[in-house]
Amino acid sequence: MNGQVSVLENAVSEKPRGNRHFANLISALGKPIDEAAKTAIIIGIDSAADSKGFTAFLQTDNVQGGRVAADGLAAAIEKPYGKAEGDVALINFLPGVGSLQARDKGFKEQLAAKYPDLKLITEKVADGQAVTGLNIMTDLITRISQPKRSFLGRPLHRTGRRTGSLRE
Repeated sequence: MNGQVSVLENAVSEKPRGNRHFANLISALGKPIDEAAKTAIIIGIDSAADSKGFTAFLQTDNVQGGRVAADGLAAAIEKPYGKAEGDVALINFLPGVGSLQARDKGFKEQLAAKYPDLKLITEKVADGQAVTGLNIMTDLITRISQPKRSFLGRPLHRTGRRTGSLRE
């Protein structure tokens, strides 16, 4: 997080006409964005921050993205197994990231609403590193049960899923 604040502060110190920013932690970037907005146009992208300093904001509907992911997961299970049922796992890429939390929310809501036979057996939060995703998947496969599929919100963690799915 300190790295994001430093990047923002350094960019603003060069007195740009504008700055686009991808916030990862909502609370930590509010004041730096407010300060930056005094001298530059601030355009937020994807994850919000506790700031009134944004001139514009571009965001995807991450809750809907999570719902679509749940539908895709159910279809991917139904195709080879004949029914969308069994144990599934959710691994979040980073803690505290608003867009990822929204995807998780949509994913869980859709599972509960449409797929009662898909059981979310665990939710894990990683640290943004591919090797962590690999370690989490390996642990799930060996310790709990083999989930039929997993929802991984970021491509880096898909390395872990692919490696883990070699047991299928």
